[in-house]
Amino acid sequence: MDYDALVQPVDVRNMHEGDRIQSLGMKGHTTLKSLCIDEKIPWAKRASMPIVADSLSVLWVPGVKLSERVRITDRTEKVVKVEII
Repeated sequence: MDYDALVQPVDVRNMHEGDRIQSLGMKGHTTLKSLCIDEKIPWAKRASMPIVADSLSVLWVPGVKLSERVRITDRTEKVVKVEII
């Protein structure tokens, strides 16, 4: 993730109602609920799924989608690597 695109604080949390993400390569936003339906993530798994978010929006749904907002570009100077183990 592009460090300069992050708005502190960054947190790992569960999904909240109304959470939205602008998926990598997309212009518009989608709700995480719609994303989970499209990706066929079972309802029972959604409640425990980790979400990485900053104070503006969801940045990453591990194993599913990364946000366009933190895309690494040729202007990126600092990179943040996040691992969920």
